[in-house]
Order: sequence, then C-alpha cells, then structure tokens
Amino acid sequence: MKTNVMTRHPLFTNGGKLGDMMAAKDWSQTSLGDVEEWPQSLKTCVRIILTSRQPMFVWWGKDLVNLYNDAYCDILGGKHPRVLGIPAAEVWSEIWDTAIAPRVKKCLEDAEGTYDEALRLIMHRNGFPEETYYTFSYSPVPGDDGQAAGIICANTDDTQRIVNERQLHTLRDLGKIVLDIKDAPSLFAATINVLRKNPADFPFACLYGIQPDGQHALLVDCTQPGQPGELFPGMVNITDEAAPWLLAQVARSGKPAIARQLQNLPAGLGEGPWEAAPEQALILPVLRSGQPAPEAVLIIGLNPFRPLNEQYQGFFQLVTDQLAAGLSSIYAYEAERKRAEALAAIDQAKTAFFSNVSHEFRTPLTLMLAPLESLLQQPPTSSLGEHMDNIEATHRNALRLLRLVNTLLDFSRMEAGRTAAQYSPVDLGAFTTDLASNFRAVIEQAGLLYDVYCEPQPEPVYVDMEMWEKIVLNLLSNAFKYTLQGKILVTLNYEQDQAVLRVVDTGVGIPETEIPHMFERFHRVEHSAGRTHEGTGIGLSLVQELVTLHGGTIHVSSVLGKGSVFTVTIPTGTGHLPASQITGGPRVYHSRLPEMFLREVLSMEHPLSPERMDAGEIPATHGFTASTQVLVVDDNADMRAYIQRLLQPYVQLRVAANGRQALDLIRERRPDLVISDVMMPVMDGITMLHTLKAHTDTADIPVIMLSARAGEESRIEGYELGADDYLIKPFSAKELLARVRSQLRLHKSRQYAAQQLRHIFAQAPVAISLFLGPEHRVEIANDTMLEITGRTHEQLVGRPLLEALPELKDQGIGPMLDEAFSGKRVQAKERALQLMHNGVLTERYHSFVYEPFRDEDGNITGLLAVANDVTELVQARQLAQSNAQQLEKMVAQRTRELKASNEALQQTNEELEQFAYVSSHDLQEPLRKIQTFSDLVMHSAGKPGFIPARYFEKMHQAAARMSALITDLLSFSRLSRVEEPFMATDLEQVLGNVRIDYEMAIREKGAVISADPLPVIHAIPVQMQQLFSNLIGNALKFAEKAPRIRIRAAEATPEQVAAQPSLDKHQRYLRLQFADNGIGFDQVYAEQIFTIFQRLHDRRTYQGTGIGLAICKKIVLRHRGAISAEASEEKGACFQVYLPW
Repeated sequence: MKTNVMTRHPLFTNGGKLGDMMAAKDWSQTSLGDVEEWPQSLKTCVRIILTSRQPMFVWWGKDLVNLYNDAYCDILGGKHPRVLGIPAAEVWSEIWDTAIAPRVKKCLEDAEGTYDEALRLIMHRNGFPEETYYTFSYSPVPGDDGQAAGIICANTDDTQRIVNERQLHTLRDLGKIVLDIKDAPSLFAATINVLRKNPADFPFACLYGIQPDGQHALLVDCTQPGQPGELFPGMVNITDEAAPWLLAQVARSGKPAIARQLQNLPAGLGEGPWEAAPEQALILPVLRSGQPAPEAVLIIGLNPFRPLNEQYQGFFQLVTDQLAAGLSSIYAYEAERKRAEALAAIDQAKTAFFSNVSHEFRTPLTLMLAPLESLLQQPPTSSLGEHMDNIEATHRNALRLLRLVNTLLDFSRMEAGRTAAQYSPVDLGAFTTDLASNFRAVIEQAGLLYDVYCEPQPEPVYVDMEMWEKIVLNLLSNAFKYTLQGKILVTLNYEQDQAVLRVVDTGVGIPETEIPHMFERFHRVEHSAGRTHEGTGIGLSLVQELVTLHGGTIHVSSVLGKGSVFTVTIPTGTGHLPASQITGGPRVYHSRLPEMFLREVLSMEHPLSPERMDAGEIPATHGFTASTQVLVVDDNADMRAYIQRLLQPYVQLRVAANGRQALDLIRERRPDLVISDVMMPVMDGITMLHTLKAHTDTADIPVIMLSARAGEESRIEGYELGADDYLIKPFSAKELLARVRSQLRLHKSRQYAAQQLRHIFAQAPVAISLFLGPEHRVEIANDTMLEITGRTHEQLVGRPLLEALPELKDQGIGPMLDEAFSGKRVQAKERALQLMHNGVLTERYHSFVYEPFRDEDGNITGLLAVANDVTELVQARQLAQSNAQQLEKMVAQRTRELKASNEALQQTNEELEQFAYVSSHDLQEPLRKIQTFSDLVMHSAGKPGFIPARYFEKMHQAAARMSALITDLLSFSRLSRVEEPFMATDLEQVLGNVRIDYEMAIREKGAVISADPLPVIHAIPVQMQQLFSNLIGNALKFAEKAPRIRIRAAEATPEQVAAQPSLDKHQRYLRLQFADNGIGFDQVYAEQIFTIFQRLHDRRTYQGTGIGLAICKKIVLRHRGAISAEASEEKGACFQVYLPW
C-alpha cells in the first residue's frame, strides 16, 4: 500500500525535503516493505538522520537500501534524488569495490565500526570523475533479531580543506624561495622544484623562459624529468603560430590559453599521481607588473579529476603571480645594486672633488687674508680709518670661508681614510676650559648666561688636540646660533673610565622627528628659529666622525622650545687607540680656529654700521623717489648692512632677519619692493614668497630673491617659485641697483595699467569682475557687478566668490567656475539665479560668460566674468509666450468644439435620414395594422360569429408599439439639446433608481444584479439614468434563463484608454462593464448594434424599437466618452462604457 503525503507517517515529520520525499515514496516496492512494518531500530535511525544537520545516511537490509537526509544531498550531487531507496552498491558503484565494500563487510559481518579521516575517493556524481576527500564512520545497527541489519554513517566533506592546504603549502614554498634567490635562472629552477612536490595539482609542469630577442623560448625545466623531446622542445620559435603548446599565442597576447585533448598526443605524458593522464593543459604567461610582454611561460598539466573552474585557475594565476613577483624582486635588487655602486662611485668622486677644490681654495684665501691683516694693523689715524668697517667685514668673511674650506677638507680626508690623528696626553679639563672661554664675551654680550665647569683629572686623557678643538668649538658655535635667550652650559666630567663632555643650552630645541637625522651629512633642520640659516650642514656630522676616531660616542636629547643637550663620551687610557698614533709627551698647540669661529659668531650679532657706509663710486640712479619703500630680508647681518649701504641714499629701508619678521613688517606698512634671501631660519624666503603671492593685498608686491646657488637651473627655479627677479650671489652693486630700479618701474607700470583697467571696468555698461586663483577670489568688480550681486565693495572684493555669495553654492555655479578655470570658456544664457538683496532671496535672470584669464606665460591665473541682468527681457518674453500659448489653447479649444459640432451635425443628419426611413416604414406599419383591423370591424359587424374584441386587441397592440416608438424617438432627439447641466452624479443612486423601475421584471425573471461600489462623477443625471436603464433593460430582455447581471467599476488603465481612439490620453476615465448571461450576439455586429433602429432579432421574439443602444451611444458621446460591446452567441454580452472621471 502507498504512503499518502496527506496522511504523513509521524516518522517523516519535520524531516525537511527528504522527509517529504520519503513520505511520498511507495516503500512497499522496495525490499524494506511498508513503513509500518519497518523495524524500530530502522525507524530510530531514520528519525536521527532526518533531524540532523550533519550529512548522514542509513543503509538497511540485505540490499543496503539507501536513505539519507537533506545535508547529504550535496555529497550525492547529481545522483540525488534518483538514488533514494535503491541499493548502496548502485549508488556508489564507481567506488564500491575498492573503497566501500571492504568497510561494509567489516561493519556487518564483524559488527565492528569503521573510521576514515580525509579518505580520497574518486566519485562520479556530476557527470565526470572528481577528486574528493571525506571523513566518515560506519556504525552497525542491529535489527529486531539483534544481528547487524544496517549501517548508519555520518560524513564530513574535507575536499576543500585538503585541496586548500595543498595549494597553500605550494604558495608558501614559492614565497620562501624569493627571499634568497638573486638571479632569474635560479628562480626558475627553484620554482619547478616546488611544483614537483605537488603532483596532485601539477601532474606535469614545464617552464619556458622568453629569450632577450623576444622571438625564442628556452625550456628551463620540467617537473617530470625525461619528458619526450618532441613534446617539449629545448628551443621554440615563438614567432611561429604553429609552435607547440600555444606558446606563440600566449607570448604574443599575454593571456592564458588551454591546450585540450592531450590524450591524442603521439608521445604519451604518463599518468603522474592519478589513474588517468591529464587531458588538458593550462598555458600561463609570467608577466611582471607594468611589462607588456611575458618573461616566461608556464605549462601546467591539469588534474584530470578537477574541473578547471574559476577557483582552480585562480590558484594557478597566483603561482605565476608569485613567479612574476620574484622576477620583479630580482630585477629590483639588481637595479638597486647597480645604483648603490653608482652612488658609491659618485660619492668617491665628490669626496675627491671636495678635497681638490679645498686645497685650491686655500692658496687664494691665504693671499687675501695676509693683506687684509696688514691693513687691519694700520693705526686708526691713517687714511684707511673710514674704510675700516669694510676691511673688517671682508677679513671676517674670508676667515669664515677658510673655516668652511678646512671643514670640507677634513671631511673629505676622513671619508678617504687619510686622516692621521696624533693622540697625546692632555689635561682635558684645562684645555676644554681655555677653548670655551673664547666665547664668554660674545655670549654674555648677547644677553645670555654662560657657565663652564670642567672637573679636574689627576691623569691626562689621550686626544688629538686639533680634533678636540673642532669638537668643542663646533658644539659651542651651534649652541650660540640656536639660543636666543636663557643660558649655555659646558661641563666635563669623568664617569667610569670615560670623559663626558656636555654642551647644554636653553635654545629653540629640535623637533623629535629630526633628532635621528642630526648627525647625517648635509642635513639641516628646516624653519628653525636660529640667529642665521647659514651653514654647510656638515658640522655635526664632522663632530661625530671626530668623536668616533677617539673611540667615543655622541648623542643629543632635546625638547622643542626648551633646549638641547649634546653629550660626547670618550674612553680614558690608550687601550682603544692605535699604538702607532700615540705620542709620548704633551704637545705645544697653537691654532687660529678659535679666532675664525669667534669672528663668525660676532657677525651674527654685530653687522656693519649703516651710518658709516659710503656709496663710493656708484653712479646716480633714476627711478627712485624719497617715498619708495624697500624691505631687505636676510639672516646674515653683513649682507643686510651691505644692501643697506647701497640703497640707503635712494629709498626708505627696513630690514628683517627672516621671513616671519618680514611678513610682520609688511602687515604694518606695505613696501614697494622686497629683497629676500632664499635660505633663512624660522621662515625661509620661499615660504614667505608663497604667503605674499597667496594674498590679494600683497600678491602684486615685486620680490627679488637672492641665492648662493648658481646656475641656470637655480635661476629658472627661482622664477617658477613666483619671484619677479632672481640674483645669484655674489652680485655687483650696479647689478643690484639696476634690478631694483627695473622692478620698481615695472611695478609702477603695472599699478598704472591696473588703475586704467579698473577705470575701464567701472565705466563698462555691463557687470565685469576678475576672479583670481582656483578659489576664485574676487580681485575686481565694477559698480554694475556690485548692483547685480547686492553686495558692497567690502563684502565682495578680496573674498572667494562662493564665500562672498554663499547662496550660489547649491545653484551649480561652483562647477562652472572650476570648468572655466580648467581652460574652457563657459557661457550661460538667461539663467535663473537666486541672490540675496536687502536680506531677501530674490530670483533674477542673468546671461554671463566666464573666460579664462592667462598670464604672460599662458598659465591660467583667474577668470574674467561678464554678466548682464536680463530679468525684464525674460519676463516680457515669458509673458508674450504665455499669451501666445493661451491664445493657442483657446483656438485649439474652439477648433475642438467646432469639430465636435460638425460631427454632431453630421450624425444628426444621418439620424434624420434614418428617421425619414423609419417614418416611411416603421411608423406606417402599425398604422396599416390599425387601418386594416378597423376596416375588418366595419365590414364584419353584424355577421354571425364575429368577435370584435380580438380585432380591438390587435389595434391596441399596434397603437402601443407606435407609442413606444414615438417615445424612444423623442428621447433620442432630446439628447441633441445642450441645455441639460452637468453636475455631481452619484452612480450608486442611479443604479438604485433603475432597480426600482425594473423591480417587477427582476422578480418575475428571477434576475440577480451585482455591482462594485460606484463613484460620483460629473455628468447629466437624467442621461445616466437612461444609460443604466437601457443597458440593464436589454440584459433583462435578451435572456432565456434567470438573468445574471454583473456591473464592474474601476479606473481605466493607460493601455485601455489608448485602445479607444476617441478618448483623450491625458484624461482620467471610469470604466464600467455591464456583463450578462443572455443570448449574446455574433461579434461581427459589435459596431452595428449601436445604429438607430438596428435589430438583430425579429420583433415577435424580442420586442423593442431598435433605438435603445443608439441612445446609450449618444449619451456616452455627449459625455465625451466611449462605448463598445463584446459578446458571443448563447454566452452573454459585455458592454464597456468609458466616462470622464
């Protein structure tokens, strides 16, 4: 007997889809028999698997009938649902003998469970054999007799885990080999070795390297040695499209390809680790990032038991990506090695250059210093007295130049390894105190506190005195340079067989990010607030090298804004020093180095006195006025004094030591010209220049930049930075004066041109404005522009446009400005914009143009805007258009009315013609009957058997028919009159009235009238009454059985309206359907039935005048609607009425 799903056995309840399938299956057709007869142990097992989310199955009985749950369906794949209820040996026939049967035998015959973890099974479940791995256990289940009657098994699919682990191991090994290999051939060989360890995914793999000529590929290696040479040639011409393994195609396109049907190759590939040889191979290009052509091509034989899906191909792509990344790393390493070698060569050449140049500089410097020192020794009363400041400045800067040259020479010697230190025993405390005392006067004159404390040491310390002198003087000079207030402290202590020198200051400090770089060569802290920005950037680096030569260390600790501590530590004794460089006794040491440092430090605080300077032989210059304001910005006091001496007779001068001071002075009083050095502390000249050019009020101030960097590149860079002129140090007095005069004249010309442009703008009849920069800052705006925007000059000029007019941000003006600033001419005609006028947002129409404004180099610096308020013009045109549209509507309305009148007149004429026919036919027919029967009465009166009542009845019927005909004709003709008013008409009420009118007919015929809720529409109530009455009356009349009349009401859909050609597609319509179960009619008469006096049946069968439906159509047309009919004989009719809603 069959198990009915409707009477489901409780065993399968809540068992998922398999529970439903088991409930529906006829188990009596299997060896298990009917469910009711199943052993309890089987039922228990079935219940367990159906309610478990673990993939499980039960095999039961002598045939081991297969039962399983929903989760097991994924394991079955395409075998489901066919295998439900069939023997297990048929379910897994492909693996039964080799894998399953032995375990089943052990389980059933020995009553012993089995367990397998990640067992490889080649299943054939989706139309092809596939590699799978499952962990499962077979457990024997006893039947009612206590003997093993079946097996229950829980499964876990480990396929993805095993495959992923295998592939990740390969990728991990590939990643490791890249770390140690530095050439491509080794990388290729190592890659093949890694792939050889994974034969499951790479039954075979061969790698071809593309040769430098790009035309040949060389076989590197294969995972299976001894492959036939005809299959894998040692050299392949990849320009030949017939090249094996699609190598030409892959090398040319750089895209993977698949070689198929490998089993047809004449030389076999071998089976590898599988029971079958690969049937396909994937050929992949090895492409380095950014390279158009592959470096190599990898041929991979595909696992015959895995489909080449996206995931499998993605793994192979990762392999080639790893290989490509390894190649990139190798090439990058090689490029870096060559670059390091080149840098080393350059560094060596630079060191040699510094050494040679420094030696060459010493001779002319010596010849300069000797005469200068002779002049300085002249008595003050000599004729040189008035020039003494100039001589002192020259001597001071010559000494500074000599110190810089010596520093470069020392550094180049140390880099070349030619420094020969002589370590002698020195009273380090006394020597350090003598060196530090040189700075006391200048430090204290600068308003700083200065303390020196050097702890005495009973035994001397071995140092090179010249080197120790450079260490101390460099650190002290550095401390004074960056300490503007507070204190400088020098200490020397001895700690654990080490001498420790500390130079402590309360200066500007060092940013934390800069501390690791303080001892790097040529490193300078940008924007530091020192006394000067001058320096080579190698002082501290030289100190570190000198300390290292003493076997010591140096480090710095600092807090920004609070000061720094430089600590030098050197060992005492001689064990750390080369024995060959140690001298036995103390040395007598004299040096000019302290004098050089001291004079350089003095130049930071004591510039030349401008009142003692003379213009000398500089010729009189023109172009200056007494009111001309020039600002000189330089951190070198001598340079400031020199420029002051040159310009003081001609202009009013102010000076600043850095860019920040200069900006403060400019805010106080605007200069006519700025002369500025590039490299300065606190704020350099470049930053100051950018700040000036970024602000409207200062952007036009001409700036002459001074720099010690010579060469055309430096000059071009200066101009690109925005400088108006650029002077390279050293420069002559005449050149400086000529440049200053030229810039002042140009500035005056620009001011005059700008004034003239403003005058032209102000007189223009349209609104004009100039916007500068990408932020569209308003530079110029004439009165008309101010009037249009509703802003004052102060509210608009000098501010970004969208900041001054924030109401424009959401009106699309910002993108238009940005588009114009990119180089396009942007134009708008009669655009409506809302602008704030007197606190009220007002909409006005404007036509405007944004034209890119370019400098002399063609670079876009701003936008020229021209606008015109066209509100009155637009409003006048809109009024004219509105009037024209209204007139067109009136004409169209009148045309429609005339057309409707013409159509109504034409229809009336047709109806009159029809009426004439009726008058001559239908009206005469009842008259003839009346006349005939009246004649019979007259002639038969008095004859025997004469019954007059019968003739009178016939005459009465004819008269009644004539009366009905005349009534309908009067109704039809009345519809042509237009005096009936339209008003709100409740169709529910109309239907109720009609029900009352037909109450007796409905009762006599047993009719049923049902209707949807009917709305209120704008119509002529009387005509709606007649429309409903005629349609319902027809349904009652033309019925041979109890009439069933259904009235439906709904809004007509656009598709339904479109199907009625006479309807306005933009009007809403009510769609009424009058459906009945009457006799119907042939659909070919669907249009004819609305013609006046048209009848489809003879008068004796169904009485009527043939006017009713014509009246209905005329009523509907009178309401600008439509009516149609659908019917079939003996199946009823349906009339559809569309009325405006």
